[in-house]
Amino acid sequence: MPKLGLKWIPTRQPIALECFEGRGVEVPPAARRHVLVTVMSWEPAEKGAVVEGVAYGGKNVEFERFIGLPRRSKLPLEIAMSGRAPLKRMHDNGWRIRDPYEVSKDPSLYRDNLANSLGE
Repeated sequence: MPKLGLKWIPTRQPIALECFEGRGVEVPPAARRHVLVTVMSWEPAEKGAVVEGVAYGGKNVEFERFIGLPRRSKLPLEIAMSGRAPLKRMHDNGWRIRDPYEVSKDPSLYRDNLANSLGE
């Protein structure tokens, strides 16, 4: 989202179910794309968290533990991410790669991407 001269306070992305109800985005499960989706940034904007003395890196560091997850999943895993991610390596490990702008350039597209998948 553009800053528009405002100082934003970072928060976790909530999924407000009321934004899906009565807005023409109710998609019956049988009509949804049979895929699990997410949108992320590869490089962190800030330093990783320290939890109980353990320092964690951003997704560009920690994602390595999950690189082979699509091979163990019963559903395809689709990821849209910004940054300099190793897209070929992720694709070779079974990830479906999408352009992050294509699915999140406005809140309605982001919501529709979630509503038309089996889950995030």
